[in-house]
Amino acid sequence: MRQDFLKLLSPPQFDDDEKNRVAKFLHIVILTIIGIVFVSGAITGARGNYPSLAALGALLAPMVVAYLANRAGRITLASYIILFGAAAGITLVLAVGQGIHDIGIINYGLILIVASYLLRNKGILLITLALIISAGTIVFGEFYGWLPVQNTPEKFAPELSDFVIVALFLTLGAVAIYLLSQTLQDSLGKSKTAELRWRSLVNSIPDVVAIIDKKGKIEWLNRATPQMSAFYIGKSAFEVLSRSERDFSQTELDFVLGGNTLTSEAELLTSGGETRWYSVSLGPVYQPDGSINGAIAVVRDIQEKKDAEAELHQSREALRVQTRQLETLQEISRGVSTLKDLSGTLRLVLEQMQAALPLDGFVVTLYDQETNMLSFPLIYDDGETYQEEPTPLYPQNVVADAIYGRKTHILNRSEEQIQNPSIPTQKRLGTKKVSASILTAPMIVHDRVIGALSAHSYSCNTYNDEHAAILSGAANQIAIAIENARLYETSRAKAEQMATLNEIGRSISTLRDLNGVLESAYHLLRHVLALDVFYIALYHPESQMISYPIVVDDGQKYNEEATPLISEALLTKTILTGQAYLVNRSREEIARRQTNLPAQNALGQTSKVSASLMIAPLQFGGKSLGAISAQSYQLNAYTSDDLDLLTGAATQVAIALENARLYTALQKELTERKRAEAEVRKLNAELEARVRLRTKELEAANKELASFTYTVSHDLRAPIRGIHGLTHILLEEFEKDLPAEVLTHIKRVQSNAQQMGRLIDELLAFTHLGRQPLRPMNLDMTALSHAVIGELMKKETRRIDFAVRGLPEAYGDYVLIRQALTNLLSNAIKFTSRQEFPRVEIGSLQQDGEIAYFVRDNGVGFDIAYAGKLFGVFERLHRQDEFEGIGVGLAIVRRIIIKHGGRIWAEGKVNEGATFFFTLPAKPSKREKRK
Repeated sequence: MRQDFLKLLSPPQFDDDEKNRVAKFLHIVILTIIGIVFVSGAITGARGNYPSLAALGALLAPMVVAYLANRAGRITLASYIILFGAAAGITLVLAVGQGIHDIGIINYGLILIVASYLLRNKGILLITLALIISAGTIVFGEFYGWLPVQNTPEKFAPELSDFVIVALFLTLGAVAIYLLSQTLQDSLGKSKTAELRWRSLVNSIPDVVAIIDKKGKIEWLNRATPQMSAFYIGKSAFEVLSRSERDFSQTELDFVLGGNTLTSEAELLTSGGETRWYSVSLGPVYQPDGSINGAIAVVRDIQEKKDAEAELHQSREALRVQTRQLETLQEISRGVSTLKDLSGTLRLVLEQMQAALPLDGFVVTLYDQETNMLSFPLIYDDGETYQEEPTPLYPQNVVADAIYGRKTHILNRSEEQIQNPSIPTQKRLGTKKVSASILTAPMIVHDRVIGALSAHSYSCNTYNDEHAAILSGAANQIAIAIENARLYETSRAKAEQMATLNEIGRSISTLRDLNGVLESAYHLLRHVLALDVFYIALYHPESQMISYPIVVDDGQKYNEEATPLISEALLTKTILTGQAYLVNRSREEIARRQTNLPAQNALGQTSKVSASLMIAPLQFGGKSLGAISAQSYQLNAYTSDDLDLLTGAATQVAIALENARLYTALQKELTERKRAEAEVRKLNAELEARVRLRTKELEAANKELASFTYTVSHDLRAPIRGIHGLTHILLEEFEKDLPAEVLTHIKRVQSNAQQMGRLIDELLAFTHLGRQPLRPMNLDMTALSHAVIGELMKKETRRIDFAVRGLPEAYGDYVLIRQALTNLLSNAIKFTSRQEFPRVEIGSLQQDGEIAYFVRDNGVGFDIAYAGKLFGVFERLHRQDEFEGIGVGLAIVRRIIIKHGGRIWAEGKVNEGATFFFTLPAKPSKREKRK
C-alpha cells in the first residue's frame, strides 16, 4: 500500500527527456494545486462555508483529469486543462475583486510564460485569446454592471480603454513570449538534435558507455534496460568491481579527473549477480567552461577473449603434455622397431620406461587366453631382475582389471593397505614388497589382449593421468614390438626345425648301421630341443618286447635291458596306436611321482622325474617300429610345434632304421651266398628291387616332408601378413609424426615382408608341383607359344621381336607345360630389358633321337661356369637391384620337365644371350599304354 502511494507521488517516466521535463513540471503543478484545494477545502468546510467548498470541489475535478492525462503521457491535454483552468480562475477572482484594476491581473503574464513553457505556437495563441476574452469579460462586465465588482475609490471606475490597454498588453506580451519561445525552441531543437545524434552514436556502438561523477557514482548508461538502470544507475562504480578487483580506488579516478585517460581490464559484477571480464577505458568529461565534472567509461565485454585465452593456455599445456608423450612414444617406437629378439626388446622397453616414468619396479606380463595363464618375461624390482613361474590370471588384481577392462588402471594404496596387504607374500613378484602406487596398461594387438605393462612405485600417489597416457601409448607400441619379436622367434624356430628335419633326412639317409643312425638323430635334435633325456625304443611284435638301442639321460648314455609292454604306459599307447603325445607335468605331479621312482623311472637316472616329455611313433609302411622320446627337467619345456618336429624326425628315423635293417639283411645274405655267383646276381637284383621299393617309400616320406614344408610355409604367411599390415597402419596413421629414418626402416620391413610373401608363394607353388598329377594330352606347341606371348605382352610396353618357328606337337600336361613356357619367356623378356632391339626365338631341333625345344634371347646371358646353379631353388646369378625375381622360376621349369620324364639344360655367354633347351617324351603307343 505504501509503495503504491509513493508511486502515485513520483513523476511519470518516458523515453523522451523533453517529455519527462514537461511531465515532471505538470506533475508538480497539479499536485501543488490539489494540495492547496485540499487544505482550502478543509478550512472552508470547518467554517461551514459550503458554497466555497462546492467551488473547490468543482476545481478539483479538472485537476484529477489533468493528473491522469499527464501520467498517461497526454502532456498537451493536461497542459490545456491547467492553463484554461488558470485563466478561468483568474477571471473569477477578478470578477469578485476589484475588476480590471485588481493586482491579480499580473497573473495573465504568468499564464503566458507557463504556456510558452508547456505549449507550442498554436497553444500559446489559444491561451492568449482565452486571456483576452477573460479581460474583455471583466472590463465589459464591470462597465455594464454585469459582475459584482467592488471598485473603491471611484477613480478606479472601469473605462473601455482599459480593455484596449490590457488586450494590447497581452498581445504584445504574447508576441514577445512567442518570439522568445521560438528562439528557445530552436535552441532546444538544435540541442536535442545534437543529443539525439550523440545518443544514436553511443547507443549504436557495441560497448557500454557510462557517465560517472567525481565521487564515482554512475549517472547514466547507454542502451540501459530497466533492470540495468535499477542495478547500476546511482550506484558507486567501486561497488560493481569484483572483490579481486577492488584495488581500483579514488586515486585512479582522480587521475582521470586530472585530464588523463586510463585503460585497464577488470572483473565487474553484472545485473545478474555474475562476474565477467571487461576492458574499461576512462576519460574526463569536460564542461563548456573547460572544467571537468566527471568521467566517461567505455566498457567492453572481453569474457570470450579471456575464455579463449584460458582455452588457448589449456590447449598449449595439453599440447605440451601430448608433445612430451609423443616424444617418449617416438623414442620407444624408434628403439623397439629395429629389434627382433624378445629379450632385447624387453631390455630396451625397460630402459625407455625408466626414462619416461618414475619406477621402482616394472613388470611385463604376457597373457594366454587359451590357458588363462600369465607369464612374466621381464620382472624388474628395486634394481634387480627376477624370474617367476607362470601363474593363473586371478580376477581380483590390477593386471586382471587392465586385461578384462582393456583400459589403463591407476592404483594408489593407503598407508593402512600397505601395512596390511590383501595379497599374500607368496603371490607377489620380485622382492615381495608391497607397492604403494601401481600403473597398469593393457597391451592390445589386432583387438586381442596379449598382456599388460605394470609400473610400480614404493611412494604414495606417484602416478597421474599424464603417466597413464604415456604408459598406455607405450603399451600399444611395445605390444606390436613384442608380437613382432614373438613372430620372428616363432618363424626362426620353425625355420630351424625345417632345417633340422632336412639335415636329419640328409645325414641319416646315407647311413647303413643302426648305431650311426641313432647317434646322428640324437645330436641333431639337441640343437633345436631342450633335451635332457632321449631314447629310442624298438618294438619286437613277435616277443612283445621293447629294446632300447640308445638311452641318454643328462648327457650320459645308458645300456638298458629289454622290457615287456606295459598296457597302461604311455610308451605302449604310442607304439600300439601310432599317436604322438605331449605331456607338461605340474609341480604337484612331479612331487607325487618322486615318491614312486622305481615304478615310474625305469630308464636312465632313476632319481629324477621329467617335467616335460614327448613321445612320437616310429612307423614305416603302416608298420610300427617303436617310438622316439624327448624329455626335459624344465617345466613347460615343449610346445605343439616341438611335437611336430619330433614327429617329422621320427618319420625320417623310421625310414633310416628300415634301411639299416635292410642293409644288415643284405650283408648277411651276401655272406651266405658269396660262393654262388648266380645267386649273388639274383640277390643283387632282388636287392635293387627292394632298394627301388624303399626308394619309392623314401620318396613317399619326402612327399610327406614336402607336405610338412607346405604347411609350415602356409603358416608363415599369417605372420608376414601381420607384419605387413602393422607397418601399413604405422605408415597410414603416423607417417607425418615419424622421423624419416623410422619411415625408412618401416618401409624396409614392409618391402622385406612383401619379398618374404612372394618367396612363400613361390615355395608353395614349387611344393605343389610335387603333388600335382599329370594329365597328359597332345599339345600344339606353336599355338601354345603364341598364347603365352600374347598374355605376357599385355603387361609389356616395349616392342620385342618374337620368332616362333614351326614347332612339332608334344605330349604332356597342358597346364604345366604352359607354366614352363611362361617362366622361360618371362625370363627372356626380363633379361632383354637392356637391349635396344630385343629378340626372342622359340624353336626346336633333333638331338639324340629326341625333339629338343628351345627358347633363345639376345639378353645379358650368363657365365656357363654357373649353369648348374640356374635350376636350383632361390639360386640367382644376378643381383636383385639388377633384375627382380626370387630364383624359383627355373626350378619350377626343371621340376615340370623332369616330372614329364624329360631333360632341361642351358647354354649362354655373358652379354651374348642365353638358350634354354628341354625335351619331352613322345606320345606312347597303344601297346605301351597297355603295358
